[in-house]
Amino acid sequence: MNRRSVHSIPGIYTVTNGVSGTVYVGQARNIRKRWEVHRSTLEGGKHRNGYLQRAWNKYGPAAFRFEVVVDLSAAPESELGERLNAEEIAALKRYPDTYNLMEAGYSGTIASDATRELLSQQRLAIWADPELRERILVGMRRRAADPEHQKRRGTAIAVAKNTPENKAAVSAHMRGLWEDPEHRATQKARRAANWQDDVYRAQQTESRKEAWKDPSVQARHSAGQKAAWQDPQKRANRIAGLRAAWVRRKAR
Repeated sequence: MNRRSVHSIPGIYTVTNGVSGTVYVGQARNIRKRWEVHRSTLEGGKHRNGYLQRAWNKYGPAAFRFEVVVDLSAAPESELGERLNAEEIAALKRYPDTYNLMEAGYSGTIASDATRELLSQQRLAIWADPELRERILVGMRRRAADPEHQKRRGTAIAVAKNTPENKAAVSAHMRGLWEDPEHRATQKARRAANWQDDVYRAQQTESRKEAWKDPSVQARHSAGQKAAWQDPQKRANRIAGLRAAWVRRKAR
């Protein structure tokens, strides 16, 4: 499709596979620019929707038809986000087979339980195809065995984990869990059971001995201990824990 034939308007668009009939439904505030991004990433083999990318690779660009199905150029700016969400959800319901892998809606969430169920059923139907499932699994295994993929994935995970926002979210989540007496009791029982296992205990001991041989590990541990001891609350918790341990030891 000629890119210039798509107007720079807000609305809902579809990318239809003329061979299989499968449809990708999307929304954009500038449909022309959005289609240019889709086309560029698909031609470069880097589209984030792997399902659509594989179909594009298999059938070729000529098999796909791009269409504007809802023109929202007349919608007031103050209502545009809400209208885009509603129209995308409504459009998605009209197609029994879609490439969409995420829930509809400009905010990334979906307002309709029926639409969420529709997407779920579509994904289940796709995964129920043994041939497709095997192709996906083969691709996943091939990528997992690729050293370059492992390196990129490891780097991406490390970067994501080390952002201040992620650290804060994980910390808040862990604090919330640990404040739950039931969770704390479950974790305590699990750790006690693990440590009574001779094989597990030997593995942990050996692993810690090996780690402690690394000077950088020793330095990080020492710095962490010093930092924790300078925090009044952590120092008080540590002292309380040591006292409780001493009482238990004397009671034996």
